[in-house]
Amino acid sequence: MGKNIKDIGKYHVLKPIGKGGMAEVFAVEKTGPGGFEKQLCLKRIRRDLARDPEFIQSFESEARLVAKLEHPNIVQVFDFFREDKDLCMVMELVDGMDLNGILRHMANTSSQIPVTIAVYIMESLLRALHYAHHLDIKGQEVCVIHRDISPQNLLLSKTGVVKLADFGIAKAKGLSPDTTQGCLKGKLSYLAPERLKLGKVPVGAQSDLFSAGIVFWEMLATRKLFKATMEHRVLSKVMHFEKAPIDYLRPEMNQFLERILAPNPVDRFGSAYEALFALKQVGVDAAAQEEVARLVREVKRIRTLTENHMAEQQKKTDADENDRTIPVDSLDIHLDAADAQGASPASGSSRKSTPRLGYAIGMGILLLLIVTGVWAAFKLFRDNSPDVQTVKEAIQTEIQSQTPLSPAQEDVIVDNTKHGDNTDSATGTDNETAIKSPEKQQHLRPSKKRSKKKHDDSMESPSSRGKNFVPFVSD
Repeated sequence: MGKNIKDIGKYHVLKPIGKGGMAEVFAVEKTGPGGFEKQLCLKRIRRDLARDPEFIQSFESEARLVAKLEHPNIVQVFDFFREDKDLCMVMELVDGMDLNGILRHMANTSSQIPVTIAVYIMESLLRALHYAHHLDIKGQEVCVIHRDISPQNLLLSKTGVVKLADFGIAKAKGLSPDTTQGCLKGKLSYLAPERLKLGKVPVGAQSDLFSAGIVFWEMLATRKLFKATMEHRVLSKVMHFEKAPIDYLRPEMNQFLERILAPNPVDRFGSAYEALFALKQVGVDAAAQEEVARLVREVKRIRTLTENHMAEQQKKTDADENDRTIPVDSLDIHLDAADAQGASPASGSSRKSTPRLGYAIGMGILLLLIVTGVWAAFKLFRDNSPDVQTVKEAIQTEIQSQTPLSPAQEDVIVDNTKHGDNTDSATGTDNETAIKSPEKQQHLRPSKKRSKKKHDDSMESPSSRGKNFVPFVSD
């Protein structure tokens, strides 16, 4: 389906519908005189299968058989033809969706198909199987076994009609050749256990009933009955299956499931009609056709909106990728005459290394500028800072410039030990020291020995007297 296909035989292709393991499916239109138009479904078999003579013989016999099926719950086959190397079958086009799509929607939204709708779909399927299993061909009853019942082959229309599709691998007992030895036809997770014995046990209508029971169980449970990642594990689960009751269902419904899913075909219902009658005795009325129609239309509407949203997101993603593409004209590429004529491999490699060389040179220049700036800043700071020797000389000059105290000034410094009550606790100096009169100064004059000691004490560094020391001198 990668290329656009306009016509296949006498049918005009409208759009592709899907692609499976055996065929491609298209929506086609057939026109006729007087403006006649009818939309149909065309299935084109894969060309590798269409070249197999054994497959062609089997498919042609089955196509002639299913063309005789005419029932409201079965997709009708209208035409079968060969076009060049193509093998095609034309069928009824159902406007709706398959049951598999509805089950996936329910699982994604954590919802469940109402039991009444599940019963309606199961009853429609059993009616279709009863008709196919008792097909009358020229007065002879023929049992047509579907052999591929699954949610993908149950179509629900927008009007609420259920149709069983794809009788392409159907088998008529006595009219169709038996299954090739060692070959399984159908989806593994919907096969009856006797189908896995590959001809050792006769395959009859009860095999279709088992597959129908799996579909019904999955509608009620909203999950797969035989689920595994590997095929051999699926087959193992089918072979060792016994029963799988659903807790929230009434006992009568679980009894119905237990019988239709009995591992031994003998323990199942004898026919689809018997199963249909037993289902009606469970006590759950089937939903009305309009209820099914509303469900199909709503799920299809949501699915269409989701697909359109995803398509828009994909377009935006593609547009963003195109915007990030760099046009060749915008690249700064210059070719000289020698390059235009064709450069040698060696010259080509040297040109590729040119950007790397320029980058290295630029980084070297930048590093040199940074080092030069740091050195200049350091030199400027060193020239502006005062020399250590200069500071020392300034301090010495300041000390020498101070005038020494006279003997009279020395006497005004009162010994702080005589004024303990008024001594500042922080500095050790008297806060009430005053200048005495000459008479009192004479009276208080100490001996020269003591005066000399006082003078030595007054020359102590300020740090030894405390940070708040202030020399007290007379005017």
